[in-house]
Amino acid sequence: MESLDHASSVNLLAGMDTVSPALERYTNDVVLGNLWKRPQLCARDRSIVTLSVLIARNQSTELPFYLDLALDSGLQPSEISEIITHLAFYSGWPTATAAVKVTSAVFERRGMTVTQLPPAAVELLPVDKAAEAQHESTGPQRPVPPYAGSQRQPGRGHARPDTDRKCRRPACHNAAQILGIQLLRDQLGYCKVAR
Repeated sequence: MESLDHASSVNLLAGMDTVSPALERYTNDVVLGNLWKRPQLCARDRSIVTLSVLIARNQSTELPFYLDLALDSGLQPSEISEIITHLAFYSGWPTATAAVKVTSAVFERRGMTVTQLPPAAVELLPVDKAAEAQHESTGPQRPVPPYAGSQRQPGRGHARPDTDRKCRRPACHNAAQILGIQLLRDQLGYCKVAR
């Protein structure tokens, strides 16, 4: 992984010192200098969590920096694409389309092409019937929210082969904590089973 100080041509700290020198110091020393270097999570996993939070909250200002950091940490363009697609169902289409716009510019700047992305239609992975049965027996039994439409199929959002279930758990969990959407809580019950 590239040094966090040089991870992006988008300077996260640009202008921060002229408005809030303390915030610049905390960002540089605590967030980038300490938090991102803790050994309990690798930078790739931290990138999945951070991108998920930024996308779910529609926080596009820092997204270019963290997209570069994610790519430098080993996350593939296909995985970032899947994270955005996956979160569209949990945090909303507008947050996903906003992330697409920012991500497109980062991919273009880095010379990434559509050939590095998963196709729109893929053969879905088989449903894990044991996990589904456990989810049904232990997970929340609530009616499907009206915004879920026909897309709500327990576990099927996890069935695309491009990003494995383990990688999606941080995305689901963080989106659920931030947004507090009941559908996400239902999916968290599934995610716990799918480990």
